[in-house]
Amino acid sequence: MKTKNVTQLAMESELAALERYLRLANEVRDMGAKDMFIHLAKDELTHFHTLRQMQEGKKASPPLDVETWDRLIDKVAQIGVTKVSAKKQRDALTLALEEEEKAHQIYTQEAERSDDESQKAIWLGLASMERGHAEILRRQIEELGRSGSWLDFLPVIRTRGSEDIIPPQG
Repeated sequence: MKTKNVTQLAMESELAALERYLRLANEVRDMGAKDMFIHLAKDELTHFHTLRQMQEGKKASPPLDVETWDRLIDKVAQIGVTKVSAKKQRDALTLALEEEEKAHQIYTQEAERSDDESQKAIWLGLASMERGHAEILRRQIEELGRSGSWLDFLPVIRTRGSEDIIPPQG
């Protein structure tokens, strides 16, 4: 499959994930869960923007400023909460986990196929972020199964040349 075709499919997948995470943010009552889904949605939009820039042969730049994200978060917060069963939430999380794992695999394969070092770096960066999303979702699924509760969400801090650092809670 040509990179442009894979890139277009990846862009469509990122937009679908963005929509899914915003819908889930609307469906949960727990504020930590809302924060998690909004953070994941923001990442998916960043991924879409990065892929679009790569497809257009441009250097990637930040997709949205902080004010725009604040307005988006306010809109999500104003939407009424839809009551959704715990089973439906776990099912949605499981589907999201499968999609993140699939994206990680595709992006890793594209990095391996790429002869262009800058595109290879983009694919590897996206793969790493998708792996992080999968881990967040995996932990949440485990916690919902164990205690029926949502984890407090703390974004992962990434540093160049080191492992992910998860800030301490408390």
